[in-house]
Amino acid sequence: MENNLSESACIRVIVTGRVQGVWYRKFCFDHASKLNLEGWVKNIPDGSVQLVAQGDRDKLDTLISRLNDGPPFSKVKNLDVIWLPTDGNLELFKIL
Repeated sequence: MENNLSESACIRVIVTGRVQGVWYRKFCFDHASKLNLEGWVKNIPDGSVQLVAQGDRDKLDTLISRLNDGPPFSKVKNLDVIWLPTDGNLELFKIL
């Protein structure tokens, strides 16, 4: 019997710091797409970035660690990560 440790999960992340005007959303898109995650990323008027991603829990953990690094010229102050029930309405990852 095979033990599958991967389970589907969903996260909502608010990223604060210098994350607008530094290609942060593109950075998120590239990494989420490589990990075959569903969801979206968008700028928030307060200067933060919001991301919702769904897929295998281990891939989401990988994405979270990459979000903390960010692209060159970004400076991530905080990641507020909330784990949510999966949402069947998400599609291929996109930038909003």
